[in-house]
Amino acid sequence: MDSQRFAEPLLTAGQAALHLAIPRTTIGEWAAAGLLHSVASTGRFQPTMPLVAVAEAQVLHGLRGWGLHGLEIRRAVRRLRAEFGPFALLAQRLATDGAALLRDLAEPGAGPGAGPGAGPGAGPGAGPGAGPGAGPRWERVVDGQAVLPTIVDDHVRYFEWEPDGSPRRLTLRSYARHGAEVILDPRYGYGQPVFARTKVRVLDVVRLFLAGEAREDIAYDHGLSQAEVDAAVRVLGAERAAA
Repeated sequence: MDSQRFAEPLLTAGQAALHLAIPRTTIGEWAAAGLLHSVASTGRFQPTMPLVAVAEAQVLHGLRGWGLHGLEIRRAVRRLRAEFGPFALLAQRLATDGAALLRDLAEPGAGPGAGPGAGPGAGPGAGPGAGPGAGPRWERVVDGQAVLPTIVDDHVRYFEWEPDGSPRRLTLRSYARHGAEVILDPRYGYGQPVFARTKVRVLDVVRLFLAGEAREDIAYDHGLSQAEVDAAVRVLGAERAAA
């Protein structure tokens, strides 16, 4: 598998926290608990998070948003990895019944097919509303008990996969919520988040805004929409990008 995606660090924990809209301390806690495939730092302020670690942090953030507590998440992630391999958190469709993490039995040992095959139509509407035998069947990760979900995650649609099962790129959900498609792909922007259409780095756009350029001018000069520029400033945070 491509070492860039699994071993080459792209972002510091602080940078990942900014782009994912997650507290920096939370990233540190997940890394310390072994929930992220981060790598050892080569020096102060050096990147420690490869693409796969950033993707895992985005998934974990989604699980926290469901209200699942830390102990349940840690137990479930360890069980998934023990059964389906170290990167199972990214390949499995996940859900919750309000208290526990569930996995989709329709895709046992889901690998690269869980990415492209689970497009927008495979999100929340594909859960308990499906007819008998037609939809996914769900079980609690920690004990294998069959359960009906109340929420079905769509995180797999934010990944693009290589044929060998490695993630090719990650779409950052924090920007998608504001109408902008921003990706993390080692091939573009020196491994920094870029706009999917133009491959312009998000940080560069925000720094131009901080320098006093009008949003309309930034959008025109870089082939971006006004919404994309607004999303960059809103998510990354002008005062934090200045640091």
